[in-house]
Amino acid sequence: VKYIRNNRGCVISTWQENLGRGTPVYYLSNGTTIYIMSEGGEKFPNIRKNPKVTIGLYTARPLFGVQLFGTAKIIAQDDPAFMKEVKKSGFLKNRQFAGEKPPYFLKIIKTEAEKIVFWGTKKDGTYKIIWDNTLTKDLDKIIYDKLIFFSRLTAKHTYPEKIKRKNPIIFTHDAFQGSFAFSNFQHYFARRGWDSYALNLRGHFVSQFARPDKKPSGQVKGTESILEYTEDLHNLVTAVGKSPIIIGHGMGGLIALKYAEKFKTKGLVLLNPIPSKKVFDELNLRGKITKKTLKKELSLKGSKVLSMARKDGERILFKNHNAAKDDIFEITSQLCAESAKAFFESHLGMIDINTEKIKSPLFVLGEKTDLISGTPLNGRIATEYKARKYRLFEKLDHNFMVSKNWMKYASQIEEFLN
Repeated sequence: VKYIRNNRGCVISTWQENLGRGTPVYYLSNGTTIYIMSEGGEKFPNIRKNPKVTIGLYTARPLFGVQLFGTAKIIAQDDPAFMKEVKKSGFLKNRQFAGEKPPYFLKIIKTEAEKIVFWGTKKDGTYKIIWDNTLTKDLDKIIYDKLIFFSRLTAKHTYPEKIKRKNPIIFTHDAFQGSFAFSNFQHYFARRGWDSYALNLRGHFVSQFARPDKKPSGQVKGTESILEYTEDLHNLVTAVGKSPIIIGHGMGGLIALKYAEKFKTKGLVLLNPIPSKKVFDELNLRGKITKKTLKKELSLKGSKVLSMARKDGERILFKNHNAAKDDIFEITSQLCAESAKAFFESHLGMIDINTEKIKSPLFVLGEKTDLISGTPLNGRIATEYKARKYRLFEKLDHNFMVSKNWMKYASQIEEFLN
């Protein structure tokens, strides 16, 4: 509110049918209400047909900005409420003449904010504050979304204004991915009082741009192992300083298990996890899954550093097309390089997990039949690690965290955590 009050220029975006319009205008404000005075223009018929608008304002140095989403109302001077709204807007303050009124041809566009995203930069990273006034009373209206840097790594830290849960959640991503895979889940849990961190493993997504030596860390080198990725997870847990609940997806599930072998965790949640050596062997997967079949199935390019094309990502991660096209594009266009060593260690059943050393309550959520092997993989993993609870579904995308029904799966995880 202070930032909005201290600025004056914005762009109001309006649209109808196939026409979108962004108009740079001068504005006044009262709390989370924006007042724009204008004589006319194409924004007016747009608002009459579709009152939903967005308003953007920013300052370049330092970089800060606001995206405001709301419902606009046009108030002409013959409206009995016109002068009342003029007073609320602050237009009359510091006018040249006492009692001066707006020119007769001006109309007010009054926008009541329903949601505001405030973003900015600091020396230690970027951050957002997201305020949503459309939520029910049991959910936190304000959450914070920050990118933090530590030990050549980055993590997305998302939390509510008042953290109500003692143990934080740490999300660990799959091969080729990053913290972006958990955006929906992080916001879901933050609205319900949870503190969460989504790790970016070394060389993945924005961890490539961490600058411990005044130079970007860069992408994976190809020699990184699952044990080294487990060290990354340990570094984040150490930085957080509290016993976490770890939620691992795909290869990240295997990393979570490897971590839980050595360190105590409050709980483990595995989302379509990769199997350990024992499970891999018990399901006789060595003949079905080889380095050659993996490279062919996933169209992997490179020998030391692997890459996955966006179209292959769509086919593998969203085979059932349960997500919106825009969300699929968002995920697959951010896929990054992967270490061949870590990838084949995990996907060819080379990682041993000592079941007896894992004491944390565990929940498995995933598809009934594995995409590559065609086996009931998740059910066998749940049995092996004595899962307290597991839920398996038919025709579930690998990256179901962004499917159209993602909230259904998040609520089942929340039920387990509670």
